Amino acid sequence: TGAARLIKCGAADSYLVEGHGIRTLSVPSLPPGADPEGEDGMQYIDLHLRPGSRMVMASDGAEYKDLDLLRRRDLTAGELAGACGREGRDDLTVLVLGIAEAEG
Repeated sequence: TGAARLIKCGAADSYLVEGHGIRTLSVPSLPPGADPEGEDGMQYIDLHLRPGSRMVMASDGAEYKDLDLLRRRDLTAGELAGACGREGRDDLTVLVLGIAEAEG
């Protein structure tokens, strides 16, 4: 069905790349355990993912200044990590999730 739920918990913005558009998925939240009132910090974003869509998610502190770069389908992991503004200051995790066309 394409229905998905993204759980954000104090991390950097995520991006949904569909066709020529890029949707920024951002919610204000603290990392788990950082809320003084004991809340878990989880925020939920309900999505509908279509074939050909890609979701780009990164660990905290990553910030993409050139979002057009995310449209490139031939982007390497090194280029993606290098474009997020971290320049080796800290560890970094980036995940790109692609939604494939249905077979058959």
